[in-house]
This record gives sequence, structure tokens and C-alpha cells, in this order.
Amino acid sequence: MKKKKKYGLRTFINDVHLWLGLASGIILFLVCLSGTILTFEHEIKDLFAEDFTVEAGDEKLSVEQLISALEGEGIVSSVTVPAEEGEAYEFSVKESPKQRRGSTYYVNPYTAEFSKSQESSLDGFFFSMFKLHRWLLLDSSIGRPIVGVSTIIFLILSITGIVLWFPKKNIKWKTLKPGFKIKFSARWKRINHDLHNT
Repeated sequence: MKKKKKYGLRTFINDVHLWLGLASGIILFLVCLSGTILTFEHEIKDLFAEDFTVEAGDEKLSVEQLISALEGEGIVSSVTVPAEEGEAYEFSVKESPKQRRGSTYYVNPYTAEFSKSQESSLDGFFFSMFKLHRWLLLDSSIGRPIVGVSTIIFLILSITGIVLWFPKKNIKWKTLKPGFKIKFSARWKRINHDLHNT
């Protein structure tokens, strides 16, 4: 007769990692996907936005002078100075201190001419991504706790995953090396496992 394996700490950690991963996987996927899309919001919008052309002049105005030109529009909260010449400065302008996100103004650094960023057809899409990221498109009182708990679960998954990733004995490069390799010639289950590990 085969002896029953003892239910040790490592087995417990494996079970916690597995069941928490199954329980929170879909939520974490949606939160991470929407977060990634939101990270590149400006870059995606810029692809579809009309260019604000800047003709180089003799000398650029100071940032203080450009802020003065925008005084009538609201409170300047930040400025982005491009690395390349011939590009407009981007100013974030709030209508009031309580406003969370300001409007973007493109300013010619030579003439102080500016253009306010127009509403984009993608605004609705990105607002939906924001709601998905924060509240899973649910009411905030319901969605926020779900996302919060899932984030804590993700932390536990990360810790238990690291514990499981390390070999039981002999922590040397020889035993760690397989954890960095993906065997693409194997079956899809093995490839999936290797991708998960790496």
C-alpha cells in the first residue's frame, strides 16, 4: 500500500495559489487589461488627433510667459516640455482647484498661441475603461470593494507564486535555470505552464 503524502506547508501554499488564482483571475485580467489601455490613453488619442503645428521663431518664450498667456483659461497644474524642437508645449489647465483632471492646451512656445484639445471620439471608450479598471463597470459601492479584495488576492498570489517557484532544495543556478526557460516544442499545456512560471 502506498503511504498517503503528508499535507505540508508547500501543498497548502500550492492550494491557496491555485484556488485564489481561479477565483480572482477574470477580475484581475479585466483590471490589468483596462489599466494597460489607460496607461497609453494619451498616445492612442494622439494617433487620432489633429496635429498642432509649431513654426520655429527666433527665441522661445519662458514657461512663466506661456503660463501668463493661459491665465484667462484657468489654473495651470502641469506643463510638458517636449524633447524635440518644433513641437508644442502641453499645459494641463483646471477650471477650478477641485477639478480632478484638467484640459490639455497645446501652446506654441515662440508665439504663445494655444489650442485647447478638443473632445475626442475616444473619450467615451476611455471613460468606460476607467470605470472597468476602478469598479468593473458596476456601481462604485459594489465594484470598488471587489477590485480592492482582488488586489489583495493578487498580492497573496505573488507571494505564494514566488515560494512555489523556488526549488525545494539546493537553491543554485542549475536548479533555478529551468524557471526561466520556455519549451516551445512541447505540448500547449507545458508551454502554458512555462509561460506562467517565467
